[in-house]
Amino acid sequence: VMPKRTGIEALKEIRAQDPNAKVVMISAIDQREPLMDALKLGAVDYVVKPFEKDRVEEAMHRVAAG
Repeated sequence: VMPKRTGIEALKEIRAQDPNAKVVMISAIDQREPLMDALKLGAVDYVVKPFEKDRVEEAMHRVAAG
């Protein structure tokens, strides 16, 4: 939990400042709606905690490819 904004709010701010920013969301919330919202708003990937090293590496490869 971030103290001043949600991850979705932060994603919106980041993308507003830099539409080309590559953002990977990392969250303890494993629910379809927040995940879909993040992807619709431009997140490249969404990793759920607790996460495995391989899953984070996969997300970074997706960023590098796109």
